[in-house]
Amino acid sequence: MTPSASYHPSPLATAADSPSSSSIGEELRHLTIAEPTKEQTPQPAAPPASSKGLRHPARPDFGTAGRPCLVRANHFLVEIADNTLFHYDVSIVPESVSRATNRKIISELVKAHKDKALGRRMPAYDGRKNLYTASTFPFESKEFTVLLPENDGRKAKDFRVIIKLAGNTSIHNLKEFLAGRQIEAPQEVIQALDIVLRESPSTKYTSVARSFFSPSFGHWAPIGEGLECWRGYYQSLRPTQMGLSLNIGRNCWVCKLGMQKKNQYVKIVAYPILT
Repeated sequence: MTPSASYHPSPLATAADSPSSSSIGEELRHLTIAEPTKEQTPQPAAPPASSKGLRHPARPDFGTAGRPCLVRANHFLVEIADNTLFHYDVSIVPESVSRATNRKIISELVKAHKDKALGRRMPAYDGRKNLYTASTFPFESKEFTVLLPENDGRKAKDFRVIIKLAGNTSIHNLKEFLAGRQIEAPQEVIQALDIVLRESPSTKYTSVARSFFSPSFGHWAPIGEGLECWRGYYQSLRPTQMGLSLNIGRNCWVCKLGMQKKNQYVKIVAYPILT
């Protein structure tokens, strides 16, 4: 529907000042209605290509109703230096699907080459493809031959290990996020720090996912039907309002026992049970 308009001449206008009907009609014949151009058409705002372009609303203030109380939680604040972690890609040939076997291979490599080829660097390894160091190795890419000694009835075997620099990650990004100056949580940094914290217990205890178990923790016992219960704990790094927090909790591990030669029992299946 086209807009309508009415013309009301001023009572003070004279006949000479008023436009004639013929001139008005001539002007109307030359008027046209055109479609708006793209420049004139308002365009909706495009969403940001990344959530980095978003600004989350500020958190409301803490509540004031009720009585303050002290709550104890299984979280422990972690202080970290503002350093850079160097990420290396690890390839093992022939490939092994066992994290425990992979860790033994890398452990043998470190024992044999720590002082020279590795430049006295102590790496943290996740048992798969990722290895981190606090400073770079003396090489960007290097191949090693590692002999895994005979163990648990398995013959000694040679493995080729290729370690290649994949990049680096700065802990400064995590500190910026914790200070509220960065929107996205730097998951790569948190993952790297998790691997570093898991390095020592992974060499001492039986690891399942994020948990560690050992009879040395006490309170282990056979529970019948060929099952045995071990106690353990899980750990995970979490960014919080107060800073970086290490979350630690207790859990249990049920092992199913199987018969082996010489009537020795071995653990063949594990079921984690959270408590």
